[in-house]
Amino acid sequence: MAGRIAIPKSQIPLYFRALQDNGVSKFDVELYPPQFRDPIYTFRLNDYRDARVSIRTTSEDYQQAYDAIERDHGPKSTEFSEIPDAKTYRESYTTGFVPMKNQDEIDAIVEDGKAWSTHSGTTVHYIGFDTNLMELRLGEQFKVDPFNEDGIDGYVLPTPVRQELAKTSGKRKLDRSRIKRLSDSFGPQYRALINQKRKRYRIQQLGLEYWRRLEKQIGTEIVQQEQTGDSAIIEAYAQFANRGATSLIVFTNDADFVTVAESRFPTIHVQVPKELPSRIRATWDELADSLYHQAVRFGVLKVPKATMYGVWSGKEPREWHNDTILLDFNGEFNLTEERLERYQSLVETWRGAKNP
Repeated sequence: MAGRIAIPKSQIPLYFRALQDNGVSKFDVELYPPQFRDPIYTFRLNDYRDARVSIRTTSEDYQQAYDAIERDHGPKSTEFSEIPDAKTYRESYTTGFVPMKNQDEIDAIVEDGKAWSTHSGTTVHYIGFDTNLMELRLGEQFKVDPFNEDGIDGYVLPTPVRQELAKTSGKRKLDRSRIKRLSDSFGPQYRALINQKRKRYRIQQLGLEYWRRLEKQIGTEIVQQEQTGDSAIIEAYAQFANRGATSLIVFTNDADFVTVAESRFPTIHVQVPKELPSRIRATWDELADSLYHQAVRFGVLKVPKATMYGVWSGKEPREWHNDTILLDFNGEFNLTEERLERYQSLVETWRGAKNP
């Protein structure tokens, strides 16, 4: 008998392992709106450390389906407003396994910063993010997380960034009338999203949760600033950069931010790729990162033997904090707490082999 289970992002690889045991070798990720005819991507479940990924819905394909939804339902419709645009679609892959367009440049600057920090014992090395990058949670992907032995010393968090992320928090939810339109047009799976945040605010929530996570880390510095907006964020970072014995690099994907700020502190212009690779390799953990972000952005995904929800009726704050998804199984397949425990030690062994 089918069931459902809520699991944190870190346990999504256990779901992959359970599918393997059930004879599933290929994992298709699909969207429910009928305008998306093919899976957005597919990966093989044969190797935890090196899965082969085929991205089957290109950025151009996605844009065509997105435009079709606008034509079918109207530019101001609930249906169109709840589907991420093509840029957001591409961004969702960069949270896990697709590099940024200028990834080599980013890596070189980050490595230079680490090396400089290592050889300058009296200087503390920090990084910061503009508001528009918080939702992508790039600290770990760029290998600048303080938990890494070769990472940086800490983060700088200006309060105007949090104020922008917390704006209208808890408002603008999917009410009954919007859910009816979504479920009538895209499928009954959307009924589970009743009273949850609308797309824009779900994405905003990803950034707010990342802020809260960084805020709790040892070494994080919070810079108070009463004003809001880009100018206040730049002022806060400049104020911190002017301290003695500190080094600061700020990541942004806003070219105007770079133009205004670069004379006051070092910035890195993070460029989202215009095109997605047709084939790439990824670990199961990287795939889980992208799946979580995509589930939240789209609200609901079709995955092997289940529907995956990034939000659902009754999702609690702690489930946001823990990056939790809900799997609603179909057919005879099921995943229980007992099965998760059985797979946990095996996946931990794989992770250990990946990072000896």
